Amino acid sequence: MAEYHFVSRWRIQAPIERVWEEIFHAERWPSWWKYVDRVDELERGAADGVGRRQHLLFRTRLPYKVGFEVRATRVQPPSTLEADATGELEGTGRWMLTPDDGGTLVRYNWDVRTTRWWMNLLAPVARPAFRWNHDELMREGGREPCSSAGSKAATAGRRGGTAAAGASRKVACSGCHDGVDRAGMATATFTSMTLMISGVAGAFTLGDRQWLSLQRPARPRHRVRRAGHRPLVRRGLALLIMGDSGFSIPCILSGCLVLQP
Repeated sequence: MAEYHFVSRWRIQAPIERVWEEIFHAERWPSWWKYVDRVDELERGAADGVGRRQHLLFRTRLPYKVGFEVRATRVQPPSTLEADATGELEGTGRWMLTPDDGGTLVRYNWDVRTTRWWMNLLAPVARPAFRWNHDELMREGGREPCSSAGSKAATAGRRGGTAAAGASRKVACSGCHDGVDRAGMATATFTSMTLMISGVAGAFTLGDRQWLSLQRPARPRHRVRRAGHRPLVRRGLALLIMGDSGFSIPCILSGCLVLQP
């Protein structure tokens, strides 16, 4: 399995208690984090939150979704939240919050392994694209809690006085990196195009008796199954067009690589 270590940093101009509430209650994420598709609670856990299990489903900038379960293992409000992940991603995530000049610094460490076979297969060449994809997801998340927590803090400030409200309206965010990682974006775009082109090419070439004008040997040990690969490729292309690449990419690759003795 391919392993990754990510570090994301946000700066949110809101009190640490308010930011903690937004991060701790993951069921609220879909309302302010556009890449979070849904959050389902599987187990409530203890009163302090330890042992709580949830299933998270994320959309990404690349055409696939990622779903996994998280189980809270350490809860120390309002500074530390740690959880173990299982499923399509396996590893440990740790949120760390510290007050900073009236605002809050948020650091997220994500040590994770991928379990989907096609992600592990492509990892040697697509790792920069996967890293860029994660950074874009986290960068977007760093903007939204600023608006959510900042607007709530501003409302509280207006109730307490005009000066406090003015200070709370100032929102500052910083994602994983300053600026856009254009090299990663280019790699991600190239990876997506390669996957689509390879699927189309496989649909039109693998049914022939020749593969790139190379004749098959007289007694081949393996041969391409003519009748079996086309439905997989066509189904994969159809799913890709509909945006469900979580199944389309495996279908395309499976259809392109189906062999039988």
